[in-house]
Amino acid sequence: MPADQNPALQGETSLFRHAGATDAGQVAQLHADSWRRFYRGAYADAYLDGDVVADRRAVWTTRLASPTNSETVLAEHDHRLVGFIHVVFDADPQWGSLVDNLHVRHDQRRTGLGTQLLTRAAEAVVERASG
Repeated sequence: MPADQNPALQGETSLFRHAGATDAGQVAQLHADSWRRFYRGAYADAYLDGDVVADRRAVWTTRLASPTNSETVLAEHDHRLVGFIHVVFDADPQWGSLVDNLHVRHDQRRTGLGTQLLTRAAEAVVERASG
């Protein structure tokens, strides 16, 4: 459903910002929720039903504390996290940068938010390459 027809997004403006170390907890929550909903069969149920949030919090705490060769962009609506993208710059000598994570809250899917996050990641890659 387009953003203008989604009641959760009507009247709200998307805010995109760079993630910081203090965002690790909410990024971990969204990441874990996304995995639990969509990665059944790819990961063991025992893992997904366990403390995935703590696992993801450890990963995101490290990533966001020292993002030397990466960028994480958050999407927020009404001061709540609704999506994020994480890109690793120059991840491969042949292929270049890598979108390592793209997650959107399940109730915000098909609103164009993922496309907007990809656009911001592409802009960050171009900006980085331009020096």
